[in-house]
Amino acid sequence: MNQRYQINKTANGWEFANEAVLEDFVWDNLEKMLGWKPLKRQHHVNGNYSDILAIVNKDQLVIIELKNSEDRYVIQQLTRYYDALLKQKPYHDKVNYKLPIRLVVISPNFHADNWVDCKYHRLDFNLFEFSILWESQPRFKIQQLKTNNKCAPKLP
Repeated sequence: MNQRYQINKTANGWEFANEAVLEDFVWDNLEKMLGWKPLKRQHHVNGNYSDILAIVNKDQLVIIELKNSEDRYVIQQLTRYYDALLKQKPYHDKVNYKLPIRLVVISPNFHADNWVDCKYHRLDFNLFEFSILWESQPRFKIQQLKTNNKCAPKLP
């Protein structure tokens, strides 16, 4: 397996070696998995770094936060990125800020507090759960939890 996508066996299955490896994988496969065009990695905004910015439907911005493990505060984190990006409006030549910004979390699981936060939040969050399956070779499975859309590309 390509060292860039190092995965480790755990008691519960397989996981990426760290969040940077997950980010490399999602960045390299974003268009194939979800049809979104990668725009920028680790965009610095107000002292924070958005993992991935992408474009969907030619000019709609997608902010993607990646987690390699459960994080009960990821909704608040993504909300801060949203606020800062709306004020900054980077990449205005590629992004139509009149369109709603899509807020996406990709994580292997979600804390119960994430669901409560989404339930009462005014912004719309798209939560994607991923897993790594090992058959004859590793496969990355991603599922949008609101619509149950599934995609299982092979790991390069």
